Amino acid sequence: QSPPMKGTNESGMFVPSGQTYRKLLSILACLAGCGLPAPTPGDYAFVRSLPPPPGPYVRVRATADLESNALSGTFEVLILARSGPRPLVRLQLLPDLGGKALDLLVSPERLTGWFPATGEGVDWALPDDACAHPLLFIGITLLERFTPVTEDRVLGASGGQFELAPVVEGSRVRFTAAEWRIGWGPWVRWIVRKDEVLAPEFHLKLRDLRIAPLGSLDENLLRIERR
Repeated sequence: QSPPMKGTNESGMFVPSGQTYRKLLSILACLAGCGLPAPTPGDYAFVRSLPPPPGPYVRVRATADLESNALSGTFEVLILARSGPRPLVRLQLLPDLGGKALDLLVSPERLTGWFPATGEGVDWALPDDACAHPLLFIGITLLERFTPVTEDRVLGASGGQFELAPVVEGSRVRFTAAEWRIGWGPWVRWIVRKDEVLAPEFHLKLRDLRIAPLGSLDENLLRIERR
């Protein structure tokens, strides 16, 4: 039997390299919707007026009602984040009965998630290894919320809607004063509001939201250690 051709698997199916995959994501993102017109001086002035995310570090506590195929229930939420142009965010979901339901760490280059109760987890280089999954929705959303919206990120604007260069390559980001619309690939989209994330078969609602900016933080806390 002849060996598979370069760039294919044993079944002869094309398997894109990481570089090719990134190019495909960019092409599909462009095909998924037309871009907004070039921003005006007024659009840039609005962006300059936006407050930056709290920081340079921040601790967030809340109660979350989560409904999804992967995980559902009511959880206490703890977020520790380094905000700014190179965000790093750790999210922990703690169920009412103790223990830990989810430990998630995300940066623009990698997403690591672990379900301690089952020992299951993911470790994805972004964007090459990622797939449409609730952990990806949560991770990209966290990164966008802790990254400033700056003039250099604005790709287009119209009627109070802004198209942004994404924090994670391959995603698409538009925002207004009321909500964010984020997409992955040509089909997957979700909506982010102040205290809510909505997607097909996924709904996250936050209550009792408490945000505490921090001047410093031991970045060893922004690591996941499996035990």
